[in-house]
Amino acid sequence: LTDTFSHVCSATAEEFGKPHPAVYISAARALGVEPTDCLALEDSLNGAIAAKAAKMKCIAVPDTRHAPVDLTRFAFNDAVLGSLAEVDDALWARLGGGGDST
Repeated sequence: LTDTFSHVCSATAEEFGKPHPAVYISAARALGVEPTDCLALEDSLNGAIAAKAAKMKCIAVPDTRHAPVDLTRFAFNDAVLGSLAEVDDALWARLGGGGDST
């Protein structure tokens, strides 16, 4: 991940794990931006709760590989997708993304 991202944060480095928003707040702080200007990508319910509690936009891509998932539990997110491949310019624009999404 460090080859791709300038900062990598983990809830394991925080006093409280997800669904507490600390890891997302720390990530925004490390990037020097407000959480409201961030987009989280989450595959777990607790992670999505943490992102929204931090006031971030959140795209949920629930992990359904090992067990069925009640997708209605993810309805509070800004988008719920079956795959990250579904993120496109229209979704990016709807979420307030600026510039080029690539």
